[in-house]
Amino acid sequence: MELKKIKSRKGIGHVEFIISFVIFVSFVLIIFVIFNPFKKPANTSLVDSVYFNLEENLTSVLSSVSINVNTGNIPPGTNCLEIDYLPEMNCGGVEGRNLIVKNLSGDIIGSSLNDAQNPTLIRFSYSRGNGFYTFYCSDELKLISNSFTVCTDIDVDDDYQLGIIRERKVWSEKRLNSFEQQYNSNYEEIKKKVISEGNDFGFLVTDLDNVVDINATSQRPSRGNIFAKTFPIDTINENAEIQKHTIIVLMW
Repeated sequence: MELKKIKSRKGIGHVEFIISFVIFVSFVLIIFVIFNPFKKPANTSLVDSVYFNLEENLTSVLSSVSINVNTGNIPPGTNCLEIDYLPEMNCGGVEGRNLIVKNLSGDIIGSSLNDAQNPTLIRFSYSRGNGFYTFYCSDELKLISNSFTVCTDIDVDDDYQLGIIRERKVWSEKRLNSFEQQYNSNYEEIKKKVISEGNDFGFLVTDLDNVVDINATSQRPSRGNIFAKTFPIDTINENAEIQKHTIIVLMW
């Protein structure tokens, strides 16, 4: 009887040891999964570097200013106004920055810049009762040139109030589309401009509804660690329309 008790105790001891061992191994595996020592740490600074390199290549400066015309000073029948050129906008000239003028409704109206005979004047269409206009200048804008014969000259303070000239960096829709094509057709060459040797990258641009507008990810591997970071950006098209987007930068 005593011998059976001893064997029983030994059997219970073996079971307890096995259970303890299983618990220990399970705990170690959980820790290993959570703190995988072999997983390559995400290099967020390198992702940031990719973003800044993309920003340098794919953005442009947009200058803008608004004016409010004192319509009571404008002679009846006037359909064209001209103002002294605004050098602070850095528009036209050797910079190749084009001009777009919009009315209060946001519609593009006829305008001209750097006329051969009057290189310091901006001319734009005027309709009675419409006194608010915004001028946009950037090399991303589509050149819209109109010919005007006789325009009414207006002076700042007397005939119109000039707002603050703003400059902002925006992502070019035109450059993004071109870069996407180059990425998908000539990746090895294009990546030299963006990321250091031994690494790879890609990016997506989505609108506020998460619809993908730009997809430069054809080189993305099906397996392995891929690090990503999201940045809010403003994009501009050739009609000076600015939209909110998100760029997701990937690297591996």
